[in-house]
Amino acid sequence: MVVSIAFVEILLAITCFLFLRRLSFNDGLPWNWPIIRMLPAVFFNSHRLHEKCIDVLERSKGTFKGKGVWFTNMEVLLTSDPINIQYITSKSLSNYPKGSNSKEIFEIVGEGLFNTDHNEWRKQRKMIHVFLNHQGFH
Repeated sequence: MVVSIAFVEILLAITCFLFLRRLSFNDGLPWNWPIIRMLPAVFFNSHRLHEKCIDVLERSKGTFKGKGVWFTNMEVLLTSDPINIQYITSKSLSNYPKGSNSKEIFEIVGEGLFNTDHNEWRKQRKMIHVFLNHQGFH
């Protein structure tokens, strides 16, 4: 009995040591917990979410892939790298759909460029591009 309690204590101490060591080598990026994923990082930085996103993008060299809580099956891709943005928006838009609830989330911006996918997005992008390149706009 004494041996099993000592074994559990040693195992718990090693686990805590490895856990804390892993946290210290995190480089400031959100920790991907097994079930709640990055929810604590979002919660603890909710008062400065934009600044945290900028910090994460700086530390991850411009692109960061994150996961939502396990039951939501949500994945997020943040990028500020111009080459990645060019690739996503012009070459492979169909590989990066917005998701089923994005219209609900971004309802305030209407049915514009931010709420459409694929072909509709391309049509709106062409219209905006023509407008922005028109001599009367400058």
